[in-house]
Amino acid sequence: MKEEAENVGWQDLTLQAGWAGTARVKKNDNYIDLEGSISKINPGYKEAVLQLPLEHFPSTELIYQTLADNTTRFSIIPTGQLLYWYGPLPVPIDKIFKI
Repeated sequence: MKEEAENVGWQDLTLQAGWAGTARVKKNDNYIDLEGSISKINPGYKEAVLQLPLEHFPSTELIYQTLADNTTRFSIIPTGQLLYWYGPLPVPIDKIFKI
């Protein structure tokens, strides 16, 4: 039961071409929590792109902040009907997200 409660409010995200793995997001008051693990398929890609329907997270400002508890928080820039995150990719890439 505890595990189900912890999953409330989370939505799975779709990774763009060139990336493999999983990611999910949860909306909070002024930010979103994003967690998962992703890796490059095509080394030519220089940034990760996550997408989800615009109505879920309306925002016009990009914020990238890694907190003391290793949760990385983002506000997302809406583009058309989708929200995209273009984030810096420290190495190793799978450490961007809380796992």
